[in-house]
Amino acid sequence: MYLIDTPLYVGTLQLHNRLVLPPMASGKPDEAGHVTDGMLRYYAEKSQGGCLALVIAEHAYVSLQ
Repeated sequence: MYLIDTPLYVGTLQLHNRLVLPPMASGKPDEAGHVTDGMLRYYAEKSQGGCLALVIAEHAYVSLQ
């Protein structure tokens, strides 16, 4: 077994492995920085299959209020 396959504990959170998708500028939010359908599809695709233990989304506005 490799270290990357072992669980990682962050406080009380247990990740099943050590594979993390960091926040990256995907260009999927619109020009004002709002969440778009393309952004939702992008993160849905990245989180499918269970290979990544943690997916950190990039910055985007859900609502300005």
